[in-house]
Amino acid sequence: MPAESTEEFRAEWKPASILERADWSQIFGRVAPVEIDYGCGEGAFLIAQAQKNPGRNFLATERLLGRVEKVCRAA
Repeated sequence: MPAESTEEFRAEWKPASILERADWSQIFGRVAPVEIDYGCGEGAFLIAQAQKNPGRNFLATERLLGRVEKVCRAA
């Protein structure tokens, strides 16, 4: 079983502007490779991958608000 992380993270991020480039280090609070999951569904795969790969940053996208809220609660 992986050790529990004491690092603080945000489960949800909304861009201030769709016209400006995202700054990954500002979003994640660190510099690390970024994995993007388009259409994450309920987030089970994404959460499992994040637990197995703590040295990577994960960003999920989902068009259905209910699923986004569920994934945020699970994270």
